[in-house]
Amino acid sequence: PVLEMLSILPPIAELAEALPKRSVPGFEAISQFEPASNSWVDTSNIDQIGGYRIRGEYRNRYVIRTANDLKSNSVSFVSAEVAKHFQAAELGRPLFAFDLTNSKLIVPLGASIPGLYGRAAVLASGKLPEQDSTGKLLIYSNINSKTSRLLAAKLGGVKIE
Repeated sequence: PVLEMLSILPPIAELAEALPKRSVPGFEAISQFEPASNSWVDTSNIDQIGGYRIRGEYRNRYVIRTANDLKSNSVSFVSAEVAKHFQAAELGRPLFAFDLTNSKLIVPLGASIPGLYGRAAVLASGKLPEQDSTGKLLIYSNINSKTSRLLAAKLGGVKIE
């Protein structure tokens, strides 16, 4: 059931295009997600494709922007996890690693696999992800390479054979 579930889910880039669009909101500060450091990096504008954290109105909100959003001056409001994985996909790599020897999918803490993609990973694993001993990573255990490759295709823009 896991592979069937993942096969019907769209790649994250297609999901981003299908999300409801809103006008770019005002903000006090804005950061863009940097996958290499798993951190939000302050920026002065929101004029690139990617995932952003907007600070304002006494809260943080997360948005993504596609090429079409740039043309229409719009954004889609999403969870922090979707913003992070979308940004990583825009850079052409998934925001997780696969340990083939130990059948583990490893993601940075705070970047759990979003939505139904994450549910599929939990279904494949048979249990919720667990923190590693450093407290910096989440581990999805009992994940086979086929599931990992399909997740990479859906969340990282990686082509599979």
